[in-house]
Amino acid sequence: MNKKCPYCGSYGVEILGLYWAYCPECGAEGPKMDTEQEAGAEWDRVVNAIKTDEGKVATDTDVGCKIPLPVKRDEKGPVNEKSVKELLAKIEEERLELIEALITSGIELDMASGEYCIGSDIMREKMADEWADMVTASVTFLDAIGIDVNDRAAAVRRCNERNRERGRL
Repeated sequence: MNKKCPYCGSYGVEILGLYWAYCPECGAEGPKMDTEQEAGAEWDRVVNAIKTDEGKVATDTDVGCKIPLPVKRDEKGPVNEKSVKELLAKIEEERLELIEALITSGIELDMASGEYCIGSDIMREKMADEWADMVTASVTFLDAIGIDVNDRAAAVRRCNERNRERGRL
């Protein structure tokens, strides 16, 4: 499998979870497959499809999988409004996939503890993976508009403080 990401150029592409290629540097991901070998082969197909159209940024439709489009940045953030809209659409897509995973996860109320639990380890992993996809899309968007890791950490601290004040933590 080609470990180089065609979008950001990093060499950290790996196979995750229920088998899809993922670039931790830019968030690009290949389609979910049945086996690790199929996921690697499909990622190679995606990389080759992108390479064939030099100078053109491939979209999800072009290659048949979910690829967050890279955002060209300057020091003030994204260069164009289209990039922002695409990133926001990606967050919404991932949010809906998380809700679908939640609905199909077999969540049950544990009568002994009074807590909700997810029916199977496979569904737990799927929900966690969908959550991670949504977080990655959100962080990619925030980074693209100039909200860096320090800004995000400060926002999480403020959120935690609000939740403590409301008795949620």
